[in-house]
Amino acid sequence: MINVKKGTYRGQVVLSSAKSGVTIQGTTGTATDVVITGNVSQAAAGSADGSATVLNQARDTTFKNL
Repeated sequence: MINVKKGTYRGQVVLSSAKSGVTIQGTTGTATDVVITGNVSQAAAGSADGSATVLNQARDTTFKNL
């Protein structure tokens, strides 16, 4: 389990297909308290995967309160 504290996080998050059963959750229980944001365009990245703010390739992933 990965616990994320309240805040705004800028950049990209990638969960590899080599991982499975990952849970990522905000610690406050309020989804608006944790924001993950990125601004890489598909044109700049060269692909949709490259521009994704959150790229989840892992199986059985759970996101809570984000």
